Amino acid sequence: MKGMPDTLEVAKLHLFSSQDEMDKAGVPPVIQQRLVRLRDTYNYWLHWPDTSDKEIARMLMQRHGASYNTAYRDLRILKVLLGELNKVSKDWQRYRFGIMIERAYAAAERRGDTRAMVSAAAAYAKYARLDREDPADLGLDKIRPQTFEITDDPTVAGFKRIPDVHGKIVKLLKELSVPGVEDVRFEEAEFDEDAIFGPKDKDKPGAGGSGTEGGGAWDADSKS
Repeated sequence: MKGMPDTLEVAKLHLFSSQDEMDKAGVPPVIQQRLVRLRDTYNYWLHWPDTSDKEIARMLMQRHGASYNTAYRDLRILKVLLGELNKVSKDWQRYRFGIMIERAYAAAERRGDTRAMVSAAAAYAKYARLDREDPADLGLDKIRPQTFEITDDPTVAGFKRIPDVHGKIVKLLKELSVPGVEDVRFEEAEFDEDAIFGPKDKDKPGAGGSGTEGGGAWDADSKS
């Protein structure tokens, strides 16, 4: 129905509200009727947490005349209200476990079974983590992330402000720039690498050089 408020959100606020309170809050009559049905089933399931989903849905259909689809939509809302969303959550399991332990302890107490009472009490202590110290509140939720703002004010970093800094930048650019400079295209130089870096004729073996009269004189000296 267009414009109809979400039943789950209304149930979180008015599940246990009186009709007058719901009228003042503007809750539509059709939602009020559904809340009464949810309230009755909620109280039943709260008292009997071991009741299965199928049994709760059957109760909604037989006791309150809900259709099959409406019953299972109500079932989902009830699970959300009892600590369940989409699937069985740990909160729902903890809730049911606590109820079962309390009933086990009460039954053991009625029988006078001290051993069973101690066992149930130990299970509850483990479930409630009574053997552990409470975690210290470090206040991490109060820490706010640091925010940064861009600024051209150098004093925030501990530097002195330069008077007319933009004018000085323009002046330096004019002083350091060379007028008449043009970009030129690179041209590869052409030269004979052998003529420049190759060996000279006088450095070749057998060529005449200082201190010898030629290759023969060098050979004679080398044999002696």
